[in-house]
Amino acid sequence: MYKNSDKKANPLVLILVCLGLGIGIIISGFVKTSSDALDLNEAFNYGIGKDNSYEGDIKYCSQCVFEYSYRLYYIIPMGTEYYYIAVSDDESSAVVLRADKDFGDSFDKDTSTAFSTVHIKGKVSSMPSEVRSRFTEIKNEMHLDQPNFERYCIDLLSDRNSRLRIISGIGFLIADVFLAWFFIKTKSRFEEYNLKHSFSNYSKSEKVISLTGFIISLASLLLFIYSLV
Repeated sequence: MYKNSDKKANPLVLILVCLGLGIGIIISGFVKTSSDALDLNEAFNYGIGKDNSYEGDIKYCSQCVFEYSYRLYYIIPMGTEYYYIAVSDDESSAVVLRADKDFGDSFDKDTSTAFSTVHIKGKVSSMPSEVRSRFTEIKNEMHLDQPNFERYCIDLLSDRNSRLRIISGIGFLIADVFLAWFFIKTKSRFEEYNLKHSFSNYSKSEKVISLTGFIISLASLLLFIYSLV
């Protein structure tokens, strides 16, 4: 009976899972999907293509037209997203951009003209349903027939999100160290006295180690989720 329960709660499995998560997330952060970016005119001429990346200069761009406050499970605030509309040089087509709060400062508020050359680069991201609904309205108001205008945006924060994934992956590796340290610290004592693994049987230092590892892993998970937004 005891042996079977020990096998089910094999700490090595948890350590390997945490290690795999950390390494996998770090690798995903280093993968630069925007390195083979298409010319931005492709997006203006043919619409934004899913899984593509785009790069180019823009002359006209609106101020922020939509702010979206993202909440995990509709409860936990994860930040605010800012959406803009970039217009082609001939003003015949447009694409949606996701950028930081200050991106609009590079453009005149009245004419939407750039004060100087603005170079953008980012990967395509799908927009949340609430954001899509708003840009469907805008598409109709602007009488655009551009494919995917209301579905996808060029995410200028994609490089930032890659960095967040790297930090998240490092966090998982740190949590893995605490996890391994905890099980090594408790293994011999629990086997010697035939103790059952429960929080009340842990020493103060063991409780601190386990809680620290849990908090780091939870923070890393939330950071990773935020990087996917």
